[in-house]
Amino acid sequence: MKELEAMGNEQTKKVLMKHGAKEPIFGVKVGDLKKIVKKVKKDHDLSLAIYNTGNSDAMYLAGLIADENQITKEQLQSWAEKANWYMISEYTVP
Repeated sequence: MKELEAMGNEQTKKVLMKHGAKEPIFGVKVGDLKKIVKKVKKDHDLSLAIYNTGNSDAMYLAGLIADENQITKEQLQSWAEKANWYMISEYTVP
């Protein structure tokens, strides 16, 4: 979470919030999230932990590093219920 916070950008945060993002959010660009993905690869446990923080940046990242072979229907249902804007519900959860 500290790494995400350090990558946050106030201008990006404003843009994302105009498109429906909810607090808490740091305003991390998707391109920067993908840099983390290159380092982390797939990490099921980490994806579950960071999704549950409720931070929009972390929730989006969770979808990028989630292991589709390990996630359960119950976990996906929980993610869908916690999704608080379309970037999460339309891109992360699917």
